[in-house]
Parts: sequence; C-alpha cells; structure tokens
Amino acid sequence: MPTVSRLPPKTLNTAAKKVVTGPLTLTGDLSLAAALTVGGQLVAVGGDLLTLPAAGRLVMTSSSGIVAVDGSAVFGGASEAGFLTAGRLQVDGDFTATGNSPESFAATGSHIVALNGLGAQAIDFSQPGASAGRFNNLYIENLAGVSLSTDVHVSGDVFVDGLLTVGSGQTLSVGDVFTLEIGATLQVEGTVTAGGGCVNQGATVAGSGTHPCGRGASAR
Repeated sequence: MPTVSRLPPKTLNTAAKKVVTGPLTLTGDLSLAAALTVGGQLVAVGGDLLTLPAAGRLVMTSSSGIVAVDGSAVFGGASEAGFLTAGRLQVDGDFTATGNSPESFAATGSHIVALNGLGAQAIDFSQPGASAGRFNNLYIENLAGVSLSTDVHVSGDVFVDGLLTVGSGQTLSVGDVFTLEIGATLQVEGTVTAGGGCVNQGATVAGSGTHPCGRGASAR
C-alpha cells in the first residue's frame, strides 16, 4: 500500500489507499476519494477535510493519532463504522456528515472529536442515531459557540468547555456522562439526554428546554 511521509505544500487528493508514516502538514484541503490511514501520526490540514463518495474514508485506530483541521470537516464518503476507534479529530470549522451511508461518520472505542474553533461552529448529521451517524466522545472547546443544526447522537461522553446551543426541536443524546466545565454555557431550547447523568462544575445553564443539568452542582 502506498505511504505518505511528505505532503504537497497546498492540497492532497487521494485516489488510492494511503498510510501516513510521518507528520504531515497541508496549507489547503485534504480530499479523500479512498482510505487514508493516520496511524499514530499528526496530520495538520490548513483547509477543509472532505471524504468523498463512494470510497473516501478517514482511518484512525491509534490513540496517538491526531488530525487537526483549520477549516470544516465534511464526511460524505464510505461507511466509517469500525475505522474511527481511537485518536483525536480537531475541527475549527463546521462539522457535517451527509454521505449516502448512514455511518458516513460513526466513531467508536476511544475516539474523540474536539470542536475548538475561534468562530461559531455548527454540527449537521443527515442521518443521526445510535446505529447511524454518531460521535463517540465529543469535546466542545469553543467560547464563540457550537450549535446543532440537526439531532446529534454521542455514544460516549460530552465535555463542554465553551458555549453549546441546542435549539428548539433538536435533541442531543449522550450515551454516558455530560460534563459542563467551570465557565461553560449550555443554552437549551430543545432536549439533552445523558445516560450517565450530568456533572455541572459551575456552568451557566439557560433556556426553556429539557436537560439533566443543575446549576453549579453535580446532577448525576
């Protein structure tokens, strides 16, 4: 299988399966028409990350693997079920999973998605659900705010260290613990559920929606 140890200075478009063998830096987009295996490497993307129909796939199975995206992440390729089991995907822009496969983004194991942009970010799943499009662990690290454009399912934990908005008619389903860090803000007009309860370390909770979080104290 071809390997990648150096990237072109701007963009990378994969038409065949590749394995990353060293730190990679792109100033532009990373477009995947086939599988890219990150391994334990750091992949820095200056533009957008896109998985393309019908075979585009990001493979992250090492706990030391990091993909840092300065732009948006758009998952529209092959099923990711079983291919996102570890590592950390950091996204500064919007996060979208709209592929024909219900599991065009489907993380499991110990995989983390961190939304840590400086501007407002949005999450959009065309087919969210426990057996469809889903996060494993989700970290909200954005003071400007992350909002849901659709329902969102998280199989594991959610950590909010910033602003999270759940709008009217939207549901954030958390399989395990929902944690609000000190100084965080949760604005809920829709519904938040958490199988492991909510731990509020001293965050602001506002809105008329339904959620398991108290104000400034553990509600687990």
